[in-house]
Amino acid sequence: MTGRRIYGIVFLLSFAFLVLSVSWLVFRVATGGIGLIFTEIVDQIILIVGFLSFLIALSSIHKLLEDIRYEINEIKEIEKNVRDFYRYEQLMNPSDMDN
Repeated sequence: MTGRRIYGIVFLLSFAFLVLSVSWLVFRVATGGIGLIFTEIVDQIILIVGFLSFLIALSSIHKLLEDIRYEINEIKEIEKNVRDFYRYEQLMNPSDMDN
């Protein structure tokens, strides 16, 4: 449970950084023009931070989904084992049919 919480926090923070960097770049393009976006070091750093935060958000959401799938498969496996055991018990000890 704590792992999910940590991955959720990491996802939210990296997504927030992604939104901030994209909004910063949109603001820079709107005020200064698109020609200067790749020439200034600040814009390049913002692009790098945005790309890295996108990758981190993608990997954390993948890890969250993988954990949820694993937990669901584990529950299904337990249910399948219980059903198999119940069927085995029915085969070994059939109920009496008094007609």
